[in-house]
Amino acid sequence: MYRIIASLLLSFILLQQVNAQDSTASKAHAKYWCECLAEADPQLPEDSILQMVETCQSLSITNLLNKKIIEIGHLLDSAMLTRFNQMAIALMLKDCLLLSTLLEPKKEAEPVFREENPQNIFIPDSFYKPFGLMPGEKNNLLHVCNMENKDNKFQRSVDIRWVFNNREDALKWHRLKLEENAEGGEPVKGTFQVDNAEEIKVFRESAKAAEMLKAFGLVQRHHYFLFVVENVVCKVFVATDGTVDTDGALPFARAAARQVKENLPK
Repeated sequence: MYRIIASLLLSFILLQQVNAQDSTASKAHAKYWCECLAEADPQLPEDSILQMVETCQSLSITNLLNKKIIEIGHLLDSAMLTRFNQMAIALMLKDCLLLSTLLEPKKEAEPVFREENPQNIFIPDSFYKPFGLMPGEKNNLLHVCNMENKDNKFQRSVDIRWVFNNREDALKWHRLKLEENAEGGEPVKGTFQVDNAEEIKVFRESAKAAEMLKAFGLVQRHHYFLFVVENVVCKVFVATDGTVDTDGALPFARAAARQVKENLPK
């Protein structure tokens, strides 16, 4: 694909170096060329796409000759033919949506997590009692716990799971969604040991969230633990007062990893 981009951009640069003027012929060439490329599949291998571009170029020129829009002289004079193709390419880079699509880097396919999760991969309710938290909302993706009284150090926990068909998909999705799942939070430096967890990343509240909390007169710290256990991506969010540091919230991440490992969905 990069060969195609380099080739077309070079043609575009060369076009700027000549006194090319717009013409009915070059517009027609760009139109026919682009219409032909509409049949191309952007997911084809690079060599196949390049061949399609060259084939469509030839078909467009043949069409122009048959319609007497250009003369055979365009083909016999190499400088004229080069300039003619460059003018068409310049128009296509501007107006041909299909060509723009072909030139875009292909996005990596995003793995899809399962729609249904077993409930036994979430932290059990019994874990939360010593932290002064009581179970709240539960659904397919998450379990929520809230504080029993307003003076509690631990104020809220959200335990989230995404289950994939294999470890590779889970890790790939974890990396792709890391920033989104961290909710713009600030990375926490350090080494955090969570047995069975891969690629653990820890964040605290974002600067924007910190400003909002301050504006409301709230003293609160947010802890985000993101990691993978086999084929499961885990997100453990813990909201605490300002006295609890990352190590103080780490037992929640450890409990999540242990629960997934012991009840690993196949």
